[in-house]
Amino acid sequence: LMSRYIKVDQLTESFVSSFQKINPKKKAITIQFNVGIIEIHPAGLTVISIYLIKKGATFYLQDELLKRITPSCTKILVKVISSETNLSLNNRQYLIKLEIDPSQEIALNEIQGFLDSKNTT
Repeated sequence: LMSRYIKVDQLTESFVSSFQKINPKKKAITIQFNVGIIEIHPAGLTVISIYLIKKGATFYLQDELLKRITPSCTKILVKVISSETNLSLNNRQYLIKLEIDPSQEIALNEIQGFLDSKNTT
């Protein structure tokens, strides 16, 4: 498509060299975006986001509210188990259900303790 508008010989060397190849061996990347925790359950969380996250994606979750629930864990490894449009709010927000990785035993225990304390009050 771009060849219709720009001929290859018109590209400058500096423009071409501004692109970088992504190393296929490196799979970890850092992306920050805001999510809001709307539900906490023993195995995970449900968050709301303006970004759709693919089912099966894994990432570390860091959140101020989460720090109060799991004070021993600064970040928690989670996996997306479902993503769906939240039609009750608008089409630009998604409900993302996250499962906490089983290796995050401390976080899972702290979440369970938090839920138990809420059930007794």
